[in-house]
Amino acid sequence: MNRLIMLIVLIVMVAIGVFATVRKDQADMPVLQRIKPLQSDLQHIGDSTKIHSIYIFKNDFEKFNKVVLKDSLLAIIFVGTDFVMIPKRVLAFKNIENLWFMNCTLPDMDSLVLMFKQLKKLKELYFYKTPVPEFPIQFSELTSLKTLLFNELNLNSTPVEGVLPSSIETIEYSNSKIKHFNLSSFPENLVSLEITDCKIRNFCGEIKSNNFEHLKVLNVKLDGLKAKKVIAGIRNCEEITGISIIYCNLTEIPVDLIEMKSLKWIDISGNKISELTDNLLNLSDSTMLWIDENPIRKIPPSLTEWLKKRRIEKKDFIRKKKKFTITDTFYLY
Repeated sequence: MNRLIMLIVLIVMVAIGVFATVRKDQADMPVLQRIKPLQSDLQHIGDSTKIHSIYIFKNDFEKFNKVVLKDSLLAIIFVGTDFVMIPKRVLAFKNIENLWFMNCTLPDMDSLVLMFKQLKKLKELYFYKTPVPEFPIQFSELTSLKTLLFNELNLNSTPVEGVLPSSIETIEYSNSKIKHFNLSSFPENLVSLEITDCKIRNFCGEIKSNNFEHLKVLNVKLDGLKAKKVIAGIRNCEEITGISIIYCNLTEIPVDLIEMKSLKWIDISGNKISELTDNLLNLSDSTMLWIDENPIRKIPPSLTEWLKKRRIEKKDFIRKKKKFTITDTFYLY
């Protein structure tokens, strides 16, 4: 009897361990919040007319080729797959808008672009922990593409000038190592740009102001000098409404920021700013300002009323605020 009990306990422990491992793997995956329901098991697809998105794991291709899915499918998330070529089955879904590649090995980008071009409604490409080959000039022909996301990658270079489609409105580089960041390569209709927690060896080229004519939101989390370079490059943008430059080791508020009259909000929290200057008086009254978590010790008397009007107190400088997120602004759908 004791042996039987021990055997049962052992089986339960193993089952719990497997379950925990699966849950951890699932926890590492981003949730496609705007597309529901999320279907990750191809064996248990019920009414396929209601399936909007699926995860396809390494060993799922045989099942993927057999299952019948209707035109409701909008997104495919490939996970842990080593591609020789992308399955032609993908091309059967003419309404695909989102393709995600997570922990994958991709074929050459030329063949990828040929496939992407056949998906006439493709709006978003997301690469997570997936080596991305150099983008060919043909990539610029993907005129339906709106969003390009790179997360936890090692990139030799960002796309060069003329490669990104002019239709792209949102670009994100996060948690990535980038040797050469091309500042002149941004498409002219860009609305939202995020560069956060990236290790960039050097910037190449200069930001062209006409590339940022429509920029509304900028979120930067880089070291101070690189953050200042990006800010200086967009100082003439007339449509930008929000800038976040948090935890960039800035020791002063960039003058270029204060002179941008179109801004509705500025977040410079978590920097190393120790002194406020009279320049803040030039900030538009309609601009919201977050300066939490800065070691500010010196405030000129001329700013006393200005701070009171904005309901900013000294305790706000050291208080850890509830982080402001631009997620709802960043994803423009």
